[in-house]
Order: sequence, then structure tokens, then C-alpha cells
Amino acid sequence: GSEMCIRDRRYKRRKMIYTAIVEDNKRDAERLLSFQERYGKEHKLVQQCQWFSDAEKFLKESIKLNYEPAQSYAMLSNVLKQQGKNEEALEYLHKGYEQYPDNAYMLVELINHYLLGGEPEKAEVYLDAAIKQDPKNASFYRAKGTLYEKTERPAQAEEMYVKALELDPKDFLAQYNLGNIKLTEAINFHKKVQDIVDVNEYNKELEKVYIAYESVIPYFEKALELSPDEKNTLATLRAVSYTHLTLPTNSRV
Repeated sequence: GSEMCIRDRRYKRRKMIYTAIVEDNKRDAERLLSFQERYGKEHKLVQQCQWFSDAEKFLKESIKLNYEPAQSYAMLSNVLKQQGKNEEALEYLHKGYEQYPDNAYMLVELINHYLLGGEPEKAEVYLDAAIKQDPKNASFYRAKGTLYEKTERPAQAEEMYVKALELDPKDFLAQYNLGNIKLTEAINFHKKVQDIVDVNEYNKELEKVYIAYESVIPYFEKALELSPDEKNTLATLRAVSYTHLTLPTNSRV
């Protein structure tokens, strides 16, 4: 890792050029040498070499010079987060969104910030904006399904996963998550039935439990078909199939 950083003289040379431009206070956006593009291409190298403070300085300069500002705001937010400057990162995200509400890059960054953070409910307004902007993008519906799951709204989550799969039948995550919702429903129903005291009622409802587990299996079979090497899917499918096969249809007399 560190050896690669030392060897990468081309990046260091560009770094010197960028520094000179910033320090000379030149207001020529073109002379920033499309830093955003270069940063994007060399993102892994920047991550490995921990050159976040340099990237922060250059991206802030790009914003001041109004050079591809929407992308600069989003990239700057990411660089700030890498340095633990979370409040400032969020501030720049919102500044960028206020100025460029129709920019897809900004929307996705805001969605990810809230969806993957501790306030998933705040992602909803941005997901709605993204869907309005690109209504045929399956990933937005899947993300909204994840949001609904995180905020304990399984029925709405299911609706979103179904919509995502209508747009993209090969969306593995939507398929797997949909299967998980169905499995959770079956497990909760099974627990409820186990609390029934009356023998006749219990035996009657147990048959429905059997059917519920049976109905879950195709969801995970389809998910496994979409991603054959996914170990979690295979493990879940085996567990559901085992429960279904070993579940007695009449265990109380």
C-alpha cells in the first residue's frame, strides 16, 4: 500500500500543479485539470494513500470557481466523511442539493447518507424526488423498500420490492429482501399459532403455517437463480425447506 503511494509520481506531480494553482489564486476553472474526473478515476489510490485533505482543498476550490459544482459538492461530502467531518459533510450535501435539486448524483449521495446512517426516515423525501426524476429506475424503489423495512413498514416495503422487480426482474437484492419479508410473516404466524391452547384450533391453524412456509420457498429459489454463489440465500433456502418438510401437520391430540 505505502510503496504504491510512494511510486505514484504522476499523482504527486499533479498534486504539485493543483497546489500551485490554488496558492496562486488563479480563477481559471479549466486549469483545475478536471480534478473531479481524475479524483474519480484515482479514488482507490486516494483512499489507500489517505490524501483526503488534499482532495478536500481542491474540491472546495472547484466549488469556489463554479467548476462542475454539483459533482464537486457530492465528492467533497464523501471526502469530508472519510476524515470524520460528518457535520461539515452533511452541510455540503445540503448546500449542493439546494442549488442543484435535479442533479441525480446529489440525490443519490443524500439518499445513501440517510439510508445508511441513523436517520433512514429522512431519506424518503429524496427518494421520492429521485423516483419522480427517474421513475423507471428499479434501484430507487428497492432503496425505498429498504427504507420502509428500517422504519418497520413491511407492507409498504413489499410493495416497493415488487415494483423494483417489475422494472428489473434480475434485481437480486429486491428478490432476496422480498423473500425475507415473506419469511418473517411465516415465522411470526408460526409463533402466534404455537400460543393457541385449543387443540382443534391449533391443528387447523398449523396447516396454514405449513402452507405459509411452502409459499416462501419460491422467493429464495428465484433469488438463488439470480445469484447462484450467494451463500446466505442458499442457507436460508435450506433452513426454510427443512422447516417446511419437518413441520408436523397435526402435532397435538
